[in-house]
Amino acid sequence: PPPPPPPPPPPALPRQSGAGQVPDYQSAQYDFSVGEPFGPQLRYSYERLLVDTAFARVVVAYDGKEHRSVAVKVIRAINRYQRAAAVETALMALVTRADGTARSGCLPLLDAITVGSHAALVLPLATCSLYDLLRGNRYAPFDGTFTRQVGLQVLRSLSFLHDLTLIHGDVKPENILLMLDEPMDVLPPGTPPPHPPVKPCALDDAEVVRVVASHPRRVPRVPRVLLADFGNCILSSSPHPGLIATRMYRPPEVLLRLPYGPPIDAWAAACVMVECYTGDALLRGHGVVEHLALIERVLNQPIPASLRTAACTKSPAVASFFTEGGHVQWPPTAEAVAAAGDQGPPTAHAVARLAATRRLTDMIIHPPDAPLLATLTSLLHPLAAARASPRSALATATFAGVAASLGLPLSPPRPAGGAWSDERALAELAAVERALEREKETAVRGGGGGTLSGDEEEDEQAKGEGEEVDVGGVDNTALYDDDGDDDDDDDDD
Repeated sequence: PPPPPPPPPPPALPRQSGAGQVPDYQSAQYDFSVGEPFGPQLRYSYERLLVDTAFARVVVAYDGKEHRSVAVKVIRAINRYQRAAAVETALMALVTRADGTARSGCLPLLDAITVGSHAALVLPLATCSLYDLLRGNRYAPFDGTFTRQVGLQVLRSLSFLHDLTLIHGDVKPENILLMLDEPMDVLPPGTPPPHPPVKPCALDDAEVVRVVASHPRRVPRVPRVLLADFGNCILSSSPHPGLIATRMYRPPEVLLRLPYGPPIDAWAAACVMVECYTGDALLRGHGVVEHLALIERVLNQPIPASLRTAACTKSPAVASFFTEGGHVQWPPTAEAVAAAGDQGPPTAHAVARLAATRRLTDMIIHPPDAPLLATLTSLLHPLAAARASPRSALATATFAGVAASLGLPLSPPRPAGGAWSDERALAELAAVERALEREKETAVRGGGGGTLSGDEEEDEQAKGEGEEVDVGGVDNTALYDDDGDDDDDDDDD
């Protein structure tokens, strides 16, 4: 007899285009329809897609309550992403509530809601990221003034986070958002660069000359920026993952899998500042050994013996990364390539590029920028214990007068409620998580979707129901203090 016909294919799942419909598990993204209202009391309405990432879909929406456009980060419906989003939401809420003056330069969390079955974060709508600006200008360099203005704001934000005993963990141009109130100036093709066009790798100098001659460049008049993306943010006292940060912004202690702390943020901030000044990433390595060799060449000094010894004690195979004289073995031996496990033998192109990489002192040669070079050198110290902190870097001559040009105090604000400790940060974080859960449960009962801010009545209820955690007498209810007064912050007002 003939074989039976094949069974019919299963019906396709409809794409999720509104609350209550079945999500599309192929993409696990929430699909909006034009003008679709969502959120508590249908407060928000969809305007347009901003960007899709592996983690979330970011859209532009109109906030009918505040009468402004906002960015909404809708997390993909994948369990591990939803769990990570819950942690990021709690951390952002912690930072936002601790920033009583709203002048820390950290991206605030405006609202935490649910869209269908997806967690979502409502955030201020930025003009673009620093990376978008660099890419749009074909990686042409900015002048020393722009570099100092961006650097000052990033260092202020990091000082604030470190006072909260938090490590950002992923400082890079993609996570620095420009918030511009006026159009950028457009420099026509042929406008001379602000300083000699020196790239980190000398092989790229001709390209920047071509770009400057043939392409217009956008330059913000007053580059106000916010530090964003707290997904990698960790408490200083918490167990740290073996690797953190994006490769090009990792300091030696992270590359060698050694203990690390807040100084990793100072290193990354300095890398970003050099990237603004030259237009290109400072350390574009593709493996651990190549990255260490780049650091050694740029700083014109070997990796400190104490780091080498600690790394070899932890993993004897790391000894193959270095010569007997203590320098990075480049090109690496077959043993080093096998020990690193993240890169094959280097290509001839990679060897040539590293040989053409400049010292930091040869990248910043414009005489007026000598103080900038000194500050960058202190932030890029290979030993974390000797590396300048963001707060100490702000006190150098590099940033004299820069804060006034931005309308900001030079000294970063202190967290609301006085001095913080690891114990207080843990207690405050736990309190935020409980508040978010209460808001979510209230919204589910009311059918409106969870919200962090909500109506004033709900805010008062959340404050009234706040539990106190005994952590050695620390008053963790300060997180819900809406007046945001900070007696230690008089100098910043």
